[in-house]
Amino acid sequence: MFIIDGGPSVIEELPVAEDSLVPHGEDQENTSVGWKGKGKVLAPEGGEVTADSEATSDLEAVDWTRYEPPEGLRDSGDIESEIVAQIIQDSIDRVKSQIIEEAERKVAAEGAKEAKRRQGQEEREQGQREEEQNDQEIKDQEKREQEQRGQVENLKGNGNLISQNPVQTDGPGQPPNSGKRFLGRKVGHLFRRKLYNGPRHGDTGQNDGIGKATSTSIGQDKSASQTTSIQGREVECVSCLDDFDPKDTVKAPCHHYCKPCFQRLIALACQNEQQWPPKCCLNDIPESTITDNVDSAQQERYRERAEEWNIPIADRIYCSHRNCSLFIPPTQISVNNKAIATCARGHYTCTICRNAKHKGVDCPQDKEVAKMVEIAQEEGWRRCYQCKRFVEHAAACRHMTCICGAEFCYLCGKRWNGVGAREQEEERVAREAAAAAEDAKEAIRQVAAFEREEARRAELRRKELARLARERQERELAERIQREVERREAVAIKFSDLRTTFAQLHETQRTIVQAHNNRLDQQLRERTDAVLAQLREIQTAERTAKSAKIEAKIKRHEDALREDYRARVAEERQIEEEYAAKLAAHWGPRKGGGAMVKAAMDALRRRMDEDYYAWRKWADAELDAHRHHLREEQAIHEELMEEKEKRLREKAGEAALALARRRTAELRWVREVVEERGRMLGELEVDEIENSEDTDVWFAEDPWEDVLDEGVIGR
Repeated sequence: MFIIDGGPSVIEELPVAEDSLVPHGEDQENTSVGWKGKGKVLAPEGGEVTADSEATSDLEAVDWTRYEPPEGLRDSGDIESEIVAQIIQDSIDRVKSQIIEEAERKVAAEGAKEAKRRQGQEEREQGQREEEQNDQEIKDQEKREQEQRGQVENLKGNGNLISQNPVQTDGPGQPPNSGKRFLGRKVGHLFRRKLYNGPRHGDTGQNDGIGKATSTSIGQDKSASQTTSIQGREVECVSCLDDFDPKDTVKAPCHHYCKPCFQRLIALACQNEQQWPPKCCLNDIPESTITDNVDSAQQERYRERAEEWNIPIADRIYCSHRNCSLFIPPTQISVNNKAIATCARGHYTCTICRNAKHKGVDCPQDKEVAKMVEIAQEEGWRRCYQCKRFVEHAAACRHMTCICGAEFCYLCGKRWNGVGAREQEEERVAREAAAAAEDAKEAIRQVAAFEREEARRAELRRKELARLARERQERELAERIQREVERREAVAIKFSDLRTTFAQLHETQRTIVQAHNNRLDQQLRERTDAVLAQLREIQTAERTAKSAKIEAKIKRHEDALREDYRARVAEERQIEEEYAAKLAAHWGPRKGGGAMVKAAMDALRRRMDEDYYAWRKWADAELDAHRHHLREEQAIHEELMEEKEKRLREKAGEAALALARRRTAELRWVREVVEERGRMLGELEVDEIENSEDTDVWFAEDPWEDVLDEGVIGR
């Protein structure tokens, strides 16, 4: 058997680039790959990587988005502009973001499509199951009806059916009105199917209420029967798990409790607010159940806790006295003053701020009272000095009498001091009012004259100022327009220079990317040529060594046959001598013995010659077979070496194809990034032009026009 050496092969030394897919075949330059059949990549003789039509068409299916952008796209050369560096990086990031967004949209669309497909399939399967169920029910009903008709026919045949008169008789087994009963059974079957099984495919579901009511009544009957069946048995306490007579237990909403366990449950609930109110599972235990099954002390404690803990924590009021802190029930809040609460020990607490009572003043935290005071000041109301009620003066004099009996003056709000003081005050106020009226009239006349003079002078000043302002505004507008025109021209020149710079930079980056790919191609070719040359040297040495081994084996085999021949000749000579000696000893003394010896020796030599010729034929055939076997081994070795070289070429072709795909992907990246940079330049230019000073404000209506119009109108 010919054994191939399993050591490391030079094929393993050939690198293969990562195989990815790039979708477009545009910008393909020097993408040369050889293919054999479908999916086998070959490198032709000499290690040169070439392309055919199948490889070129395969590059059109490459997914460029799976490749990273080439490093050449980040090369800025000698350009030191910050905006150029920012656009270079942002353009690559934006293309990556677009790729991610497109992938997410595809995944979402495929997910929605798959969900819709599964939903449709489930609906079809559900409809099919319903149809099969309906068909089976119809078949079962028809089978039962057929059996019933067979029973009727048997009764007829046996003579048990006395009469077929539609009038019903009292005889057992008599089916009067069989046709009507059959129709009634069929209608009843359809009714029961809609009543218990719900609407079938195509039903409107209008009988759902009937079905539910029937199911409820059936469930109630079943529950009642179970209750009847367990009467007289012991029940288990859900707490201690012991069995008790029902009359010795307390029935909670869900379970039974023995009375000691129930009393402990209520006591624990009254000790810890987190366990309040007492519950069975998650259901509150009714108050009547609790009060009927605990002692009077526990009942009182339960009512106290209920009065306190049934109120939300934020609404509870506790005594403000630091050594008291008793809970103040709602019944202890003052009826006349809702802001004052009194504890059982007689301490007063403000219900608004929860502090001690405020003597003679309102609670500072009472926002409603503060708002009421503010409204009273705006409306001119007065507040009673005794009961603090607000009073509004509707008519009559200023002497006010509150409902609490206090009397005060509505003007000053002070306690009322008698009628004389009021009349003197009125006279004094009247005199002062008359003098003030005369002074006011004179002042008004003088002010009116002064205002007319000032208005005339102001009108003249406004006209002059308006004229000067209009001229100044026109000059400023002209200057602004000129500056804006110059700015936009500068922006246009700036971005024109940027586009020129990027055009040159794109050519440089495209050249860098192509040069990098060409360098990789050249390295792959050189590596392939070196590996192929090394493989050929190894194979030539193996051929020489193999040929020498074969010739040596043939020579050894021939030498063995020659040695066998010499041994046979020596053996035959020995046999002839021994046989001649025996013949001479046997035939020598006899008459005619010499002739007999000669005849016997001749016969021996003929047999030995025949054996020699047979051996010679066998030796020649053996030598030919050995030579043929060795030549076959040599041919197999040649085929294996050819296969090894073929695999090497296939691997080189795969590496070349991967490089070609990468080249296509990187060139597509260059194209996409160049287009994105063009869009970014356009956006930046528009943004820089539009986000300047608002030019519409420049041409707004002149505010001095209104001034002049008012001056003309006033004149």
